Amino acid sequence: MINKKSKTLRDFTLRITDKKGNKFIIRYGYDMSNVTSGHYLNASINGSEANSTTATLSKVKALRIPAITKLIDAIGRDVTGTPVNYIEEATKLLSALETKPNDENIKNLLDFYQISKIPERKSLIALVEKYLQTSQNARRGLLNRYLMTRRVTFITNQKALIKSLRELYIYGATVDGKKVLPKICGYLSTHPYHHYYKRDIDYIRKSRVKLFRDTLKRDYTPVN
Repeated sequence: MINKKSKTLRDFTLRITDKKGNKFIIRYGYDMSNVTSGHYLNASINGSEANSTTATLSKVKALRIPAITKLIDAIGRDVTGTPVNYIEEATKLLSALETKPNDENIKNLLDFYQISKIPERKSLIALVEKYLQTSQNARRGLLNRYLMTRRVTFITNQKALIKSLRELYIYGATVDGKKVLPKICGYLSTHPYHHYYKRDIDYIRKSRVKLFRDTLKRDYTPVN
């Protein structure tokens, strides 16, 4: 999904030493263009080869940098915040919940749909109950219909993520009492473009307009 040669890819590096003395070199980025949109993060810990395994991402999350955690959670989503392989991922999570209805699988589903409010949780529970009772042939349509109810939240959260990453770049983060600042790398480091953030927000706005017009088929409402 991410094209590392894209001119609209925003790349950053962040060097951190945690309280245990572990040295992190984190490279992360995002692309909000309609053609190559996506997010990525990989990290080298104590000189290891940079990677994005589940174990590595968990260790990065443990640094408790909110913007970075949000970015990791957005990996696999496009400019609208929608998971690229939506049906496959949703089916996998629901199958796991059907097999093992435990707290971990419930949390995974809540995170996938970015559920944060009680009414939204009730709506998701209704989906799960209906999904488990319906036929295999009808499940895909049910998931697609529920997706439509989440699309506005997805793209709203996407704008909030890009804003958080911008603030991280400007103000840095404090890890174990030490302030760290990201550095721009990649294409932007050799082709400086100081208004890239405004361009990224504009990409999201255009995608939001298109979402309302072509997919939701309702009047456009901007994000405050």
